[in-house]
Amino acid sequence: MQFNHNAHLGCWLVNGGSVAHMNALAVNQLSLVEQSDSREVDLARELLRQYGVGGTEYTAYPGVERFAEFFDGAALARAIATRAPLAALQPLSLDVRVPFCESQCVQCTRQTVVGRSRAAVEPYLTAMGRELDILEPLLGRSPTVSQMQLGGGTPNFLTAEQLEQLVRRVRECFNFAAQGDYLIEIDPSRFADEEIRAMASLGFNRMNLGLQDFHPKVQVAVNRIQFEDRTAAVMQTAKAAGFRSVGVELWYGLPTQTREAFSFSLQRLVDLNPDRISLLRYRHDPLRFPTQRAFRRDVLPDRAACVDMMLEARSRLGTAGYVDVGLDLFVRADEDLAIAMRRGRLQRNSWGYSSQTEHDRIGLGLGAISRIGHSYAQNLHALDAYHDRLEQGVLPVMRGIELSRDDLVRHAVIRALLGRGEISIESIEIAYLVNFRSHFADECQQLETMAKAGLLELTPEWITLTPDGRLVVRAVCAVFDRYRQTGSQAPVFGMVTD
Repeated sequence: MQFNHNAHLGCWLVNGGSVAHMNALAVNQLSLVEQSDSREVDLARELLRQYGVGGTEYTAYPGVERFAEFFDGAALARAIATRAPLAALQPLSLDVRVPFCESQCVQCTRQTVVGRSRAAVEPYLTAMGRELDILEPLLGRSPTVSQMQLGGGTPNFLTAEQLEQLVRRVRECFNFAAQGDYLIEIDPSRFADEEIRAMASLGFNRMNLGLQDFHPKVQVAVNRIQFEDRTAAVMQTAKAAGFRSVGVELWYGLPTQTREAFSFSLQRLVDLNPDRISLLRYRHDPLRFPTQRAFRRDVLPDRAACVDMMLEARSRLGTAGYVDVGLDLFVRADEDLAIAMRRGRLQRNSWGYSSQTEHDRIGLGLGAISRIGHSYAQNLHALDAYHDRLEQGVLPVMRGIELSRDDLVRHAVIRALLGRGEISIESIEIAYLVNFRSHFADECQQLETMAKAGLLELTPEWITLTPDGRLVVRAVCAVFDRYRQTGSQAPVFGMVTD
């Protein structure tokens, strides 16, 4: 089943122009999928029907559901203290979490603290300082950091003074590289321009905006009210302040969302012209996320609607000049990731896509994830437990895992597929001292089937994704995911179900 995605992007027709009102959009700018009966669209729809939409992001392998509680703070401390000499010479990345939010968004699956008084912030910052006090002697004197992500939660829940206090304390422990990537996530609905400029002065040079959807009905449903003009103003102020990249998250499959509502939001977003657009699939799992229990399944878009939304977004973003770097992340052609992709240097690491190679990562704060050498560790989710553990002078680790040799090989294979879209069999064999076809005998049989379906090109030396394969790359990666194969990993709620 061959689907020439690049040609398909060029031939799909989308009515151009700005639309003033939602009703006019619904009438004058019909959904791409509804106005096209091309064979390419049908083939793409069939691929997504067969292999699913959304799913595992593979920012960690194995996933956090495989982490075990016997890997505790002492285990993480040993891993840090015994870092390989070569790794110790490489820069670190930081995962810093501020978990506070004014209210809970329906689609959010993070560990957040909602509705707490702002009086809870100062004790939390003090606790983060204690965490740094424990980490500092383990890491040595002022290790270099080349990547940091400050997320949560909503970091702009903090006042400007509290944010400065946090960043200043982190900078006391680490030396930040001049050309590093330092990202902050914000809620654009509650921000003053001077706060954005203050963030730039603290060294942040990338920003990610949680948009969800511009349609008023959908915003009410997901409890996230924000306005297009305010979002545009935040983006403009950020660029003027020196942020070199502003990214936006657009969700599909949300409660009450229709094809027309999604098309409305998509066009608004294209008009804003952000540097990066992440297309995210809503995960409906009311057993794990109580805020979702208010919605019956019949208010969710069905499988066909979700597939159509995703295909329309891919087409319209391609027409607008965005480059699909993988896993539904689209960037402008002059953005760092697009340049890295053209030069064959695109990487997939714990942050997602990056132009930097993967480094050891230190997690700081509630629910943060560390990766040191062959180990992962995740901090506690509960705020009180996090405080208690640090008052005892112990790293607040809830669970973790030390990767087996097999985990390491599979991790490398999955990262190669997601980053470069190809696997050098010889490179894997040399790096991990395995016979690829013997080690992955069952997987190779599945790959043969996928190759016949047009998803892969197989040679004795290489496994290469075709354009069809890139469309469903998660399904190809899942072939190498031992935990999904055995059923011992938690279900992937990002997959579309009827």
